[in-house]
Amino acid sequence: MNKRTRTYIEVICHVLLWAVPTYLIIKFNMMSFGELTGDYYRMPLVISVLINILLVYTNVFLFFPAYSRKKITLVNYSFIIILAVIILALLKVKIDSSYMRHYFSKVVVEEGERVGLGIIVNSFFAVQSLLYCIVKEWIKNRVIESSLREEKLSLELKYLKSQINPHFLFNTLNNLYSVALKNNDDETAAGITKLSHIMRFMLDGVNENLIPLDREISYLTSYLDLQKLRFSGSDDIDITFNVQGDITNIKIPPFIFIVFIENAFKFGIDYKKHSFINIEFAISDNMLKFNIRNSIHYSNESNSSGIGLKNIRERLDLLFPGNYDLEIENKNDIFNLDLRIKLS
Repeated sequence: MNKRTRTYIEVICHVLLWAVPTYLIIKFNMMSFGELTGDYYRMPLVISVLINILLVYTNVFLFFPAYSRKKITLVNYSFIIILAVIILALLKVKIDSSYMRHYFSKVVVEEGERVGLGIIVNSFFAVQSLLYCIVKEWIKNRVIESSLREEKLSLELKYLKSQINPHFLFNTLNNLYSVALKNNDDETAAGITKLSHIMRFMLDGVNENLIPLDREISYLTSYLDLQKLRFSGSDDIDITFNVQGDITNIKIPPFIFIVFIENAFKFGIDYKKHSFINIEFAISDNMLKFNIRNSIHYSNESNSSGIGLKNIRERLDLLFPGNYDLEIENKNDIFNLDLRIKLS
């Protein structure tokens, strides 16, 4: 069952949830009051139901999401709910009293008792909406965990397929490193060291859900250094990598940024033209900001709406639901990407 179908089913269930009880309540009240009420008493009942709907969905879509995303504290959330329950109970009683006095002037309305009853009824709907939010949040978290497990298994499978034998590869790299040093080829030796570091990170990182940010940055730095070995001093290519802020004690899922950097080298570097890649990490106000800006010399579907970007967005949705913002701009042969992640 896809997401759209689930949404349709949920909407239909909510409509039925309110429509059937509302009809029965109005029918019961009309039968109880008989000829005294006439058609006029339907309106206060309908308004009462609408007020309950307002209370429930304001909590579902506004108050509880603000609390779950830590925009408000538990104390503030509780205060808002209690205040909403009382205000809506007063509003409901005022509407009922106005109709009763206007159409049935002989009826005595005890507003104090009705306010108390309104608070009890509103409290019931507030608790019901809270239980609904908790259950829905729990189900959502289980779905996310399941998706992350599937993604992790998929990554592990991909890397396992791409591995010949890790020990063989590392031994071969060490042998090549020794040969390069013996021949005084420092540049080749440095490149082998960077490649060994990258492979070690890829083999270890796939088994971890979270890694220190400084370790991820070290991996990216090795990747950049390895790429720079392709260029000579005469090439008009400018590559910068900056880190601002304190990156200690920050953990993130591995392999988030490498796709953007790989695309920058793939589509933004031309030996015959001026090319540049500017990469920046910044930590401030409990926010991780990543920016990459590069020239564009080749067509790149991943920079707009291609499969690459779609996969990245899906992974970010799983890893940071509601806690990230990704903005991409592609114009004048310049690609600019801003990724902001709220740190927990």
